[in-house]
Amino acid sequence: MKTIRLIFCLQVLLLTVISCQSDEDDLTHSASSSYEQIVKIFRTGLTFKEGRTEAGGSSLYFDGGGSVTVSASDFRVDNFTHRDPSSVTLENGQWYVDGVATGIRHTPSLTLEESLPVYSWFTQYLLCIQASNGETMRFYPDESEPLVSFSIKKRNNPEIARDIDFKIDGNNVRTYLNLGSSSAVLIPTFIIKADYVTVNGERQVSSSTPQDFSSGLVYCVHKHNGETVEYSVSIDWKESLPSVVIETKNHSPIISKTEYVPGTVTFKDPFRIYSETVSVEYGMQIKGRGNSSWNISDKKPYRIKLDEKGEVFGMHKDKDFVLLANYSDKSLLRNHVAMELSRICEMKWTPAILSVDVTLNGRYRGVYDLAEQREVNGHKVDIELVTPEDNSGEAVTGGYYLEIESKQDGLVNFYTSKGIPIIFNDPEDPTPAQISYVKDYIAGFEAALYSADFADPQRGYAAYIDVDSFINYFIIAELSKNIDGTLAKSTFMTKERNGKLAISNVWDFDLAFGNCNYISESFPGATNSPEGWLVRDYVITDYLKGPSDGWYGRLFKDPGFTSRLKQRWNALKPQLDSIPDYIDRCVEGLYGSQDRNFETFPILCVQVWPNCAVFGTYEQEVLYLKSFYSQRLKWMDEAVNAL
Repeated sequence: MKTIRLIFCLQVLLLTVISCQSDEDDLTHSASSSYEQIVKIFRTGLTFKEGRTEAGGSSLYFDGGGSVTVSASDFRVDNFTHRDPSSVTLENGQWYVDGVATGIRHTPSLTLEESLPVYSWFTQYLLCIQASNGETMRFYPDESEPLVSFSIKKRNNPEIARDIDFKIDGNNVRTYLNLGSSSAVLIPTFIIKADYVTVNGERQVSSSTPQDFSSGLVYCVHKHNGETVEYSVSIDWKESLPSVVIETKNHSPIISKTEYVPGTVTFKDPFRIYSETVSVEYGMQIKGRGNSSWNISDKKPYRIKLDEKGEVFGMHKDKDFVLLANYSDKSLLRNHVAMELSRICEMKWTPAILSVDVTLNGRYRGVYDLAEQREVNGHKVDIELVTPEDNSGEAVTGGYYLEIESKQDGLVNFYTSKGIPIIFNDPEDPTPAQISYVKDYIAGFEAALYSADFADPQRGYAAYIDVDSFINYFIIAELSKNIDGTLAKSTFMTKERNGKLAISNVWDFDLAFGNCNYISESFPGATNSPEGWLVRDYVITDYLKGPSDGWYGRLFKDPGFTSRLKQRWNALKPQLDSIPDYIDRCVEGLYGSQDRNFETFPILCVQVWPNCAVFGTYEQEVLYLKSFYSQRLKWMDEAVNAL
């Protein structure tokens, strides 16, 4: 009878133990005895991953994918992540837990398999089960990377402005803090997959033991097997970001977007973050810039023209720069993300952009983006412009730097037959022959695009445009869900001599990546969420003077175009996956200046046009940006590959 019963139990065990595997065994959380499963896992040597207390019991998870569910009626498993375990004692041959008799006898002659569980508990990275034979099964974590995280929490260090996360890079653990912090003695919080931590032989308690971080420290993490791993922990004490200090003549206010105000500008980089030049001063002129960004707040965007070409923060030697305020973009990073996408997609030119602190006439004005001015230049939009004498033949065919802009605020503007608003950026004041040529060329492109032969390589749209540049631009504009990317604003094209129309660079993404609450109002059927086409299916209608059937909507009707898009997307996808990590590096590179920015402009708890939501903290703003991007990337990956 015992033999039959044993065979039956083994059959049940083999049939049900499937979720936790090794090379030799299959283990499952649906076996008749969760204790038997745990013993079997213990024999295989799997490491503990985590425990969860649930209604009616607990779930225990092991590295490798295995799990065991322990019901409350089976045996007791306590969660001691934030407190000490109960005491287990033996009195008169019986086991007691916290002085209470369990009714379980001490049976030293039995194996673990034959014993009963007396008491079980887990912490974040450790599981212990006391068996009735006196043995204790200890499931240690995977200790290959024993330091999980290291941070300084504001709750334990009220003198800091926010939580500070350290970056773990191998055995180096580092972060940045502003020199303005009142003390270098701080209480760190750390999580380990190990036994304990020491500094200079002294035991360290997370969220409790203070340390002086004025110089580097060595944190020694002790594993359960006796091995130790040393981590060099340091804080780079920075003043903050490199800064742009502007002084206008007689402290004159900057009130115009057309009239320059003279003055001086000093570019300071005392810690040589961007370049080896600590400080350099230039004479300059400054004026306002932007459209909606100029009017929505006291944090104004500016254009700076140096009196002579200068080297600024390691950028190309130049005279023309802009300061983007990013008032509506509380992450302060959306333009940076767009320019990183531009580099990934290999646009013809990606403007250099750096985060800086700006002081104007003695007043701190917040974190700005210092960027190269959009213009034709050998290291920017690198084309040979037409001259006033280039009015016929091959000469009149290029080059031109054009902008799609619904404001139509250039010297020479026009709408195409499909209502696309075009501005001559360079030359700003072309000759009548040059205006006529560009209008006719784009009209020819639109006629070919909307013709019956539009997909023909020689007679269709491909004879007029650089298709690859249109695909690269589409990926950036659609992935960012940029409302201005709907062939409405801030889209820049070149037409070189004897060349095709190409989209040259991207610009103006502070309202992209989920930061525009009027998308659904502007485009009935579109949404503000990470899902759904925008650039493909919609064009702006407020300023149109013709049909609203957009260029991209027509291009998508060509299977050849969608095939090329799909191929390009999949080639770029691994790099597109890296953007959340890029955002983290950008946040790290702010050195805490975001705190000072939002002390000056306390808008984190305020709805600012056209924010989709209010999150209340800078960390949540960044988390929202990363989440929107990741969800958008996932949706687009599925949508593009389904074309």
